Amino acid sequence: MPRLSTRRSTFNILPLVVFILLILIVIWGGVRGFYTFRKSLDRHKPAQALSDLWNEKNYSELIYQSELRLEKNPFDGEALFFGGASSFYMALSMVSLEDKLNYLQESLRLLRLNMTGKDILYKKETYYLLGKCYVQLGPYYSDLALDYLIKARDEGYDNSDLDEYLAIAYSRMGNFEKSLSYLRAIAEKTPTASLYLRMGEDAFDMGQYEISRDYLAEAVEISRNEPVRLEALLKLGQLYFDIKNWTESQKVLSQYLDIDYNNADVHFMLGEVYYNLGDNASARLEWHRTERIDPDYREALLRLYN
Repeated sequence: MPRLSTRRSTFNILPLVVFILLILIVIWGGVRGFYTFRKSLDRHKPAQALSDLWNEKNYSELIYQSELRLEKNPFDGEALFFGGASSFYMALSMVSLEDKLNYLQESLRLLRLNMTGKDILYKKETYYLLGKCYVQLGPYYSDLALDYLIKARDEGYDNSDLDEYLAIAYSRMGNFEKSLSYLRAIAEKTPTASLYLRMGEDAFDMGQYEISRDYLAEAVEISRNEPVRLEALLKLGQLYFDIKNWTESQKVLSQYLDIDYNNADVHFMLGEVYYNLGDNASARLEWHRTERIDPDYREALLRLYN
């Protein structure tokens, strides 16, 4: 029986393969052409004014429109400012730390580019936002934050939170006296528990224990926010502990435990307070409570079993 030729079957299949490939290429080209055309239309449709989008707080659209303008002119001052400002406020809304840092870095890039122009558009606002960006990036950028915030103030920029950011930057730089002066100015206008807590912490770091005590006590008194109240109680209890006022420390730490009983650190500190008051039974009880909450709490274990 003669062998069937494979050559013929190959030539029969080849046109079909070529035909299918051509169809796929046409489809892919059509899809790509559609999206390219739509993108082209998007770029030519009338853009909403950046200032209008800013007033609407439409930060994502502002970023998009700014990018379109910067593609045509990389030094468009208005696009640089609004793109940078929008990136900053987008950063504040991010849950992910990585996303937040990405937006902050983009904000810094655009705002610093805006500063390279001969006439800086929105000059004082740019300084203000740069200062806030560096505060958000953390303590290691405090010198840069302070530099730009002071420039914004010297340019005549006035915003309700400028003093607060200056206070944070000064505090991180270790200049607690300056920090306190700004916080006091804010507290005179709008006293809040958070402000009194920060003032108490700064006064504590300066060794001004009586002033710190008064501020922390005020924070406890007016607080309607449980985390702030707990933080103020903890700091106040620590203050009394450090100056060896065992009786007041015991009262304050007990107040803390009435709200949050499962804090091993507070139970241990309270045990130390009772020990210094000469109440060994109460001290050991608190150390046992510390151990129950945290079985590996080394200091409590040493007190109990060493």
